[in-house]
Amino acid sequence: MVLVKDARQKVNTSQRRRGWMFRQSVGKLASRLEVADGQSFDFGRTRLRFPGPVPHGEDDTELGWVLPCVVERSREKVMFAPDAQGPVSQDTVKLILAEEPDLLVTSGPPTYLRGFKIGDDFFQTALSNMQVIVEKVETVVVDHHLLRDEGWKGFLEPVEKVAERAGHRVITAAELLDHPAQPLECQRRRMYEEEPPSAEFVKWAELPKEKQASMSPPL
Repeated sequence: MVLVKDARQKVNTSQRRRGWMFRQSVGKLASRLEVADGQSFDFGRTRLRFPGPVPHGEDDTELGWVLPCVVERSREKVMFAPDAQGPVSQDTVKLILAEEPDLLVTSGPPTYLRGFKIGDDFFQTALSNMQVIVEKVETVVVDHHLLRDEGWKGFLEPVEKVAERAGHRVITAAELLDHPAQPLECQRRRMYEEEPPSAEFVKWAELPKEKQASMSPPL
């Protein structure tokens, strides 16, 4: 069974098109394709619950909506709030606080776009909202957007201070597993310069997608 976001409601044009394509492809492979918006599903003693969609960033964003997921077992609750970009939406903050998760996974703001597509007010709002959240949520795992920026640790410093005062944690997924944080995407340029791909790989990467699909990359 595949649980999916409703591709007809709370979507932009791109999401509606991708949702249709997903159903056409994966729908043929899955035994069941279930719209999860506002629904809950029980698997043994574990419940997966999907509150309504939240903005993919600000309330008036053109980027569409994303679907948070709450996982509950016994008295433990984990909330996965993907692509909330901070969050910056006050409604998203209210939803997270109302759920009272023991652990929250969220993306943080895309600070690598600062001054390019997004103004400072956006990031100040994200910072303030994250401080509010970490004061209430015991463990917050930050992933995705924020970790694309080499300065991600500096952005989190004031958030970490609030968490520490509350006896809480702000960490990466690696640190949750007791591994050091090694976000590779923000190191992409340096890694490319230090360990450039082989000429054979570059040649493969320049092939049409149809040919790439028929042959493995020379790694």
